[in-house]
Amino acid sequence: MLPKAQPAIAALRERGLDATLLTGDLAQAAERIAALVGIKNVQAGLSPEAKRLALNRLRDDHGSVAMVGDGLNDGPVLAAADVGIAVGSATDLARETAALVLPADGLWMLPWIVDVARAVRRTILTNLMWAFG
Repeated sequence: MLPKAQPAIAALRERGLDATLLTGDLAQAAERIAALVGIKNVQAGLSPEAKRLALNRLRDDHGSVAMVGDGLNDGPVLAAADVGIAVGSATDLARETAALVLPADGLWMLPWIVDVARAVRRTILTNLMWAFG
């Protein structure tokens, strides 16, 4: 999964988006993984509730937040995110609470999903403009 994550994170950054790693793992391991994939912001040692609170702080600071997760403890956070995205190898709870489920090797799809969502939003706004104009 790591080889696919680095180009996906770089492509998201090119689109003006930032990534934060919220994990229950130990800080040393989390920082090593984050460095490998190009994530600068890391919050480690978090319980599921602490992840949800961190997600809410990110939303307050940056607006809408998408969450990508695969673990049992990611379920509540995926449900709380504006867009919850589970990877195909995720636990049943993560897959059930996410709005999108990617294939097991589908992290490369994240930038494409952002592009499609932005195009759909533009189309909706244009149609509304025509409808009310």
